[in-house]
Amino acid sequence: GVDVSDYKHAHECIRMSIAADEQTLTDGIAVIGEVVRELYDEASS
Repeated sequence: GVDVSDYKHAHECIRMSIAADEQTLTDGIAVIGEVVRELYDEASS
């Protein structure tokens, strides 16, 4: 793989493959949403 240790963007983005079936994508997006929500809640408390 490519060394991304000094590549800021690699630590700021969420990457996902759209090659998966629709249900897997939907489930994955829901999980990402839950985690982001939890992180924002923790940061604001």
